[in-house]
Amino acid sequence: MEQYIVSSNSALELKLVRKPSDINDPKAAFYPDMTYQVFGNMEKIFGYKDLVVKMYYTACSLKLYININYSSKVDSEKFGMNPDNIMEKLKDYITPNFHSNIDVFEKCLEDEPSFKPYGNQLDQFILNNNEENKKFEVYVIEDENTEFKEYFNQLQTFVLWYIDSSNIIDFDDSKWKIFIMYEIFKNENGDLCYTPVGYSTIYEYYAYPDKIRPRISQMLILPPFQRKGLCAKLLNSVYKHYATKSDVIDITVESPNDEFQLVRDFVDVTNFHNLKTFDEEKLKKLHYQEMVKEFKIFTKS
Repeated sequence: MEQYIVSSNSALELKLVRKPSDINDPKAAFYPDMTYQVFGNMEKIFGYKDLVVKMYYTACSLKLYININYSSKVDSEKFGMNPDNIMEKLKDYITPNFHSNIDVFEKCLEDEPSFKPYGNQLDQFILNNNEENKKFEVYVIEDENTEFKEYFNQLQTFVLWYIDSSNIIDFDDSKWKIFIMYEIFKNENGDLCYTPVGYSTIYEYYAYPDKIRPRISQMLILPPFQRKGLCAKLLNSVYKHYATKSDVIDITVESPNDEFQLVRDFVDVTNFHNLKTFDEEKLKKLHYQEMVKEFKIFTKS
């Protein structure tokens, strides 16, 4: 029986597919850090040998392909136990319009250049990675939009695999604001495409009498883009957005983990260092109150 019990963390195979060759390229795959919210605390799937659950997304529009592969399935009559219904466990977290035909899914890649980011552009920057310049843009979505909601429901599924005790948010509440970072790349035909790199959800709490207190609920950079400093860039974009708003008292974070706290400290110190009140001449005069005031205005912290 043990051969029919597999780790759901290793069985789920995720991909952001940019080109047809990615479909069969093992290097394009990445895997969940956790799956307990979907497959239970033991993070196990019963009833299949050599199980692979393929969840492939088109890199821009996030159209989904699902395929369940295995070499054999447990004999229910022989062992008196049914294999886990994988699709039943997934159904509450995925679009009902997913593809099960790989050829149809591959055909979707032709339409990827037509996808354009939702919301308003907030920030842009270029990173040099292995002597290759990559361009990134950050957008903020502040208004309800049915089409965006469907898109975001696809994107926020990733938090289940990478953020402990994460929740799928209800974007019908207008106090939610979504910040999404995209990498701009050219496909094999030379067309510009936007692929989501990560996102942050912010809830704007009311603060008496006429202010707001935004709280960062979640911030996630997808695995293919991690360890590049992009979380700090996204957080700084959030800071810049709220720094211009006079009704913001401060920006808080909901249950930050140690890793995020390090990122926040790095961003705060970097912004602290770049303030005008910290140039060499002013440091000699040590106007602490002026420094603290300017820092608080920028970070809202």
